[in-house]
Amino acid sequence: MNVTIGGLLIAAFLQMASPQNYVIDGPSMQPTLKTGDRVTVTAAAENEIHRGDLILYQAPEGREFVKRVIALPGEKVKMKGDKTWINGKVIQEPYIQKAVQQAHDQHYTYNINDFPTSAKEDNRVAPHSFFVLGDNRSNSQDSRMTGFVPIEEVKGKVTKINGRSVSTK
Repeated sequence: MNVTIGGLLIAAFLQMASPQNYVIDGPSMQPTLKTGDRVTVTAAAENEIHRGDLILYQAPEGREFVKRVIALPGEKVKMKGDKTWINGKVIQEPYIQKAVQQAHDQHYTYNINDFPTSAKEDNRVAPHSFFVLGDNRSNSQDSRMTGFVPIEEVKGKVTKINGRSVSTK
C-alpha cells in the first residue's frame, strides 16, 4: 500500500513539475496573447514569479486565467487612467505601450477600470498573493474585480507562447 501511495505522489509531482500546454480563449490578454495562441506553463514557486511575468491561475469561479503579474506581495498598487503606480512610483509597461498610444491617438483612455475604486479599499497586496491584470485593460476580468491571486491558486508561469520562449525583461 505504501508503494501505491508513493507512486501516486510521485506521479502527481511529475505532472505538476512538467510543463503543461494550454490554448488561449478570449481577448483579455491582447495584444500579447490572442484567441488560439498556445502557451506552455511551468510550475513556479512564489519567489520565482516576478513583476511582468504571465501566470496561469485558478479563478474564483473555477475557470483558469492567464494574466500579467503587476504587483507582488506587500506592494501598494494604484491605477488611474493609463498609469499604474507601485509603492507610489509609476511603472513602465512596454508590453501595452503601442496599444496605449493607439488609444491616445484616437482620443480615448486605454484603461477604463481604475484601482482602488474607493478610499476604503485596501490596495496593499496580501501576503503570498499577486495583483494581476490583463493586457487588454478595458476588457479583462482581473484583480481589480476579483481581488488578489493567492499563490495556492497559481498553476504556473507562462514560459512559451506559440513555441517561443517568453522573456519579461
